[in-house]
Amino acid sequence: MVAILPNIDFKTFKINKYSLMVLLSSIIKSFQLFATVYFLTKLDPVNFYLLETIIIIIFSLLLLIIKKEIYQFKLLNKKYLKLLTSANTVAV
Repeated sequence: MVAILPNIDFKTFKINKYSLMVLLSSIIKSFQLFATVYFLTKLDPVNFYLLETIIIIIFSLLLLIIKKEIYQFKLLNKKYLKLLTSANTVAV
């Protein structure tokens, strides 16, 4: 890596957006792993699961608001919500 980086011409170097997404995903996953190990040493598993679930919900809602796709919630009908709720209940 040390021998490769100085030889790259960054004026013409372009990163593919999909490669950048994979890199970002790897960084987020490694951060999640370190956070998981840290919090499991501080919390018991039940509280950790609750905290992780709350963080995931908050992060997901923030992403929905940023992407302005919150209008898709209006497309949900009662039948779909019942199916979704039962599937999530079985999963938990």
